[in-house]
Amino acid sequence: FTILHVHSLAKYEPHLANYWPIEKSHSHDLIGLQHLTSRVPTFVQDRHGALFGAIRVTGEMDYWSAPPGVYFGQNLTVMGWIKVYDASKFNRFFDFGNGPAQDNVLIFSEWRVHPESLHFYTSPSGSSYSDCNSFLPLRLNVWFHVAASQSGTEAKVYVDGVLKSTCTNMTPVRNVLRTKNYIGKTNWIAQPYTYGDFDDIKFFSRALSQAEIQAEMNSSILEI
Repeated sequence: FTILHVHSLAKYEPHLANYWPIEKSHSHDLIGLQHLTSRVPTFVQDRHGALFGAIRVTGEMDYWSAPPGVYFGQNLTVMGWIKVYDASKFNRFFDFGNGPAQDNVLIFSEWRVHPESLHFYTSPSGSSYSDCNSFLPLRLNVWFHVAASQSGTEAKVYVDGVLKSTCTNMTPVRNVLRTKNYIGKTNWIAQPYTYGDFDDIKFFSRALSQAEIQAEMNSSILEI
């Protein structure tokens, strides 16, 4: 994989808006300074074998949160690495919004249902929503990379750098303040937490190409 020095990140990709690399028990956002926090922070081994190089969610007390912020506009890409240990319907990888069905931007899985799938979902307000989904069989105890991009009304979903779905009727994402921003937790009370590990989470302010997503999937930083 490509190694990048932290001081070269902004020059390397000026549209990189938020980057949580998770290194050495740090959950800092190196770009937007929107640092992740948890009431019971747990750091675990990452996909390269580095200790304290990923964050873990196991239940109600130890999900991770990002501060209120304006994270998204009409053009965006979100991505990260995840390793799931126990899957159920509506497992959230991340959910940034202002409550249930209030400007949510999220990725979730539907496992242990038929067909099993991965969803990139936006919900501007009330009952309106857009959902771009792709077939994804249950994958437990292995690291895999998920990414989604949106440009205007077109969204794409990728798994391990492979394009899985293209949707052309998405509602544009609103450029608003979001105050309830979670990793491994949902804004919908009745839906489950994700028991899993998370690493190298990145938000961009433009829709990246497949080649760019593959390059990001295989990049890391040198220091923090």
